[in-house]
Amino acid sequence: ATIAVTVNTAPQVAITAPADGSQFDEGEAVVLTGTASDAEDGDLSATIAWTSSLDGALGTGAALAPVLSVGAHTVTAQVTDSGGLVAQATIAVTVNANTDPTVSITSPADGSQFNEGEAVSLTGTASDAEDGDLSAAIAWTSSLDGALGTGAALALPLTPGAHILTAEVTDSGGLVAQATIAVTVNAVPGVAITSPGDGSQF
Repeated sequence: ATIAVTVNTAPQVAITAPADGSQFDEGEAVVLTGTASDAEDGDLSATIAWTSSLDGALGTGAALAPVLSVGAHTVTAQVTDSGGLVAQATIAVTVNANTDPTVSITSPADGSQFNEGEAVSLTGTASDAEDGDLSAAIAWTSSLDGALGTGAALALPLTPGAHILTAEVTDSGGLVAQATIAVTVNAVPGVAITSPGDGSQF
């Protein structure tokens, strides 16, 4: 007498990305990819269930791109075959808090005065703990003239009047920093001869 029996083998699952110990910035999508298979069921990658020790269930599939909360996460990929056997793989990832960028106007000095038509030289510096030097991304505006341009240095004439000049920078996480100064542009005085008329004879 004979019988047929099947011995169910456990499935296998692997996290292919990101690498164990990877670090990310706050607000950055963490791309998770994995593979799973089973001797009896074949490819089970589409059924991988992803969880985070901080954020809980993240979703199901061979690839996800969640935005994780700030902190140290243990990310788990779990798969269950048709016989109820479970396999898991884990990695550790860290999401670092996004710090505010900084920006400063190095010239001209607050309260500076200029004459109409004179080029006003604007210089500034900006930096961010995550993004590094952001000086080239400084956006300059005037309360009277509007947008002036972008960069670490500009030189341009401003219309006569009292200006509030603003240097603004935005980091990759969307945080904004500003610095402002006041400058005044003096109008060139006008003069007119009202009498006698041009070409008069006496």
